[in-house]
Amino acid sequence: MLLIAEQGNVRAWSEVPLQARYSSFEAEGIADGVLGRSVAGRLEAPYLIVVETKRGIENQNPIFQLYAQLLAAARLNWELNGREPQILFGCYTIADSWTFVRAVVSDIEGAQPTLQVEASREYRETSDAEIILKILKGIVNHFLADQAE
Repeated sequence: MLLIAEQGNVRAWSEVPLQARYSSFEAEGIADGVLGRSVAGRLEAPYLIVVETKRGIENQNPIFQLYAQLLAAARLNWELNGREPQILFGCYTIADSWTFVRAVVSDIEGAQPTLQVEASREYRETSDAEIILKILKGIVNHFLADQAE
C-alpha cells in the first residue's frame, strides 16, 4: 500500500534504521516501512513511520516501538529543517489491522521533549483498503503542501 501512496519526491522505503540523540536519551529502531522525501535516491526526511507486528504471545506492544521511531524521525527532521514543533505520522499494523497516529514533537532541544499523539480507529485491509489508501495519500499531500511553504 505504501508504494501506491508515492507522489512527487515522496517515496516508500522498507527496513529503515532510525537513530537520534536527544539531550537526555537516545531514540532508535528499524522502521518496517517509511514514506519520506527522496533526494538523489536517498531518504532525506522520514514523514510516515510504519511498524508491522506479528500476532503471538512473545510480541511486544507496537505502540512503544512506533513512539521511539517517531521521536527519532522528529529529531532527524528537525536537524534538517529546524522547524518546531515537528509533525509526523505513524502507523502500526497487527495482521490486517491498521491504526494511524498523528504525532507532534516539541521542545526538541529541551531535557524532556514532548510527544503528543492522536490515534485513529482501527482499519482492516479486507474491508477498509480504500480508506487506508486515502489516509496514506492524505498524509503524503500534507507533507507535499508543507514542503511548498
